Amino acid sequence: TDEEQDLTGPACSNPTPTAGGLFENQLHFSTVISDPSGVKPETITVTINDTPVEDFTFEETTGKLSFTVENLQDKENYRVVVKAKDNKGNESVPYIDNTYRVDLSEDEEGPEISNVTPTSNSKLPVQIPSPRIGFQITDLKSGVDPDSLCVTLNGKEIQDVYVDEATGWAYAQPDFQIDENDTQAVITIDAKDQTGNAMETYQDTVTVDIIPQPADPNHYSISVIPDTQGNAYSDLIFPKAEKSDSSLVVHLGDIVDGVNENEFEEGLEWIESLEKPALVLAGNHEGGNLDLDMYQEYFGSPTYSFAYGDTLLVILNSAFNQSVEQTDPTQYRFLKNTLEENTLPNVYIFNHVVTQDHFNTQHNMTAEECTKFENLVGAYQSEHPDVNVTVISGHLHTLETWEAQGVQYIIGGNAAGKGYVTAEQGNLLGIGTITVENGTASYSFDPLVTKIY
Repeated sequence: TDEEQDLTGPACSNPTPTAGGLFENQLHFSTVISDPSGVKPETITVTINDTPVEDFTFEETTGKLSFTVENLQDKENYRVVVKAKDNKGNESVPYIDNTYRVDLSEDEEGPEISNVTPTSNSKLPVQIPSPRIGFQITDLKSGVDPDSLCVTLNGKEIQDVYVDEATGWAYAQPDFQIDENDTQAVITIDAKDQTGNAMETYQDTVTVDIIPQPADPNHYSISVIPDTQGNAYSDLIFPKAEKSDSSLVVHLGDIVDGVNENEFEEGLEWIESLEKPALVLAGNHEGGNLDLDMYQEYFGSPTYSFAYGDTLLVILNSAFNQSVEQTDPTQYRFLKNTLEENTLPNVYIFNHVVTQDHFNTQHNMTAEECTKFENLVGAYQSEHPDVNVTVISGHLHTLETWEAQGVQYIIGGNAAGKGYVTAEQGNLLGIGTITVENGTASYSFDPLVTKIY
């Protein structure tokens, strides 16, 4: 066969800093330039305000380009353009074209906070007794002082507060519980920046309705509904879960196909048709606008964990770029700490995106993140061989199971009108069930169609 033509130029990624404000009089810039055929170093050009920069460095082994410019002027704009060609002569498209504005004025404002979960505007109440309080906090000039962060729940300070300083994503994990009879909880967040400016206290009162524990912690079941986007079979799937003897339902995400009010309303109606508690993961379709505003309004927090009978349930968020890391990098610390603190015999980790895609449909994490995820969970399994650890995902609309480092991985089937593989490869409509008998959990799948005549 003819050799496949290379018509694509180098990719420029991870520019640091991103375009926007500069709050010092120097720019420390870096980006990664990569291409399968290799980057041709002599073709790299760097300009600032159309003036060539000659003293940049380029590491061929890593693809990292970097340079520093000093003595920048206050209130001035500096446009940085980086271009390159690969060894086949293809130009980088798109290339780096970032503009920075220097602001050397005194820092007089405190940090800003956004993307707080849970919130009072959610249509579903807080159902978890120790809710993970997630948020993003930034201070563009001097940066957030991580030691100043103070998060309280019902007036009690949470000791485990963590911020990822590179992205501003943060969370607080209480080591205490909301009283099961409480119908409300008050959340407050305070912080200062590195120059001591305090933010205005964030305060919100959320509605609470804690999921009751199973009547028998050693004997119960949980229904697991795969992606239902489009609702082609929801009139069969949700009643099947409702009629089962399960006491809890977990939806694996993509309860909507598009980010619009009508679809979220319809998804919420299906959840409310279940006369039992239900949890809904954030899928890539919930995050289709590159935010989870509407998901959080309808279904609450995207990341949390709680004990249900003899089973630890961990819910992760991979709504963006098929990645836990890129969606919220603090989740890996949260997962590691949650596993380390576990004392239960069963652990079920729910994450919409699959770690591996054995059908090459491009529905998986990157190989690097897959390794990171599997190593973290696998290390816990190795250290706790008596614990049953299982990871369940949706996204690929198929039924498959495999093992990695002693951990069982399951793709939970299909409940949508579209599929990516054949029926022989596992594209089966139905729902899953986690059954706990005598304290030991197992997973099974109940298809809609069991026989074809």
